[in-house]
Amino acid sequence: MRRYRWMVLIIIIAVLAVLFVWNNLYSQEALGKRISFQKGFEITQQDQVIEVNFVFQPAWIPEMDENETKQINHLVYQDYSSSVYLTSIFNHYDRNSDGGHIIASFEIKQNFNTKGGSYVSCYSVSERGFTPTIGRVTGYDNDHKLLEEDFGSVAGIGAGETFSIYLKTGELLDSPINIKIESLNLIQYVKD
Repeated sequence: MRRYRWMVLIIIIAVLAVLFVWNNLYSQEALGKRISFQKGFEITQQDQVIEVNFVFQPAWIPEMDENETKQINHLVYQDYSSSVYLTSIFNHYDRNSDGGHIIASFEIKQNFNTKGGSYVSCYSVSERGFTPTIGRVTGYDNDHKLLEEDFGSVAGIGAGETFSIYLKTGELLDSPINIKIESLNLIQYVKD
């Protein structure tokens, strides 16, 4: 009976050790870190070529007097290895200015391959670290006419693969707006 207990305990410890190693080497989070820091992988090419185009719906905007964030979780871009989601919208009303602005937050989710591939990022990667790559944010009406030259801007890059943009509220309240976010980075990598 004692021998049986020891055998079961050894098997449980071995399974936990294998799961721990697997999670630290091959989970999507672990692969993302290893690829970004080029540990066991080499980044072969980076191009700021990805544009995210989507239709912004006025129904997504929280009411002016609400001081809350509205959760959206709407897919705005997808290829075989990456997806970009509009995750939330905050309506920042300012009585002292032109009415305020909308803060739209996004998250990029990747599906890394252990042998190599490509993924979309809001950073470029170098030996010195990470640099944000997102450029212009433009808005167009339903007739594809540019609304304003400074319609939106990048608000900031967050932890992981998250970023936010500011959008002016004036035109957004009436009808759907076509939004274009330029210059996300397409990173190609191979296993060393």
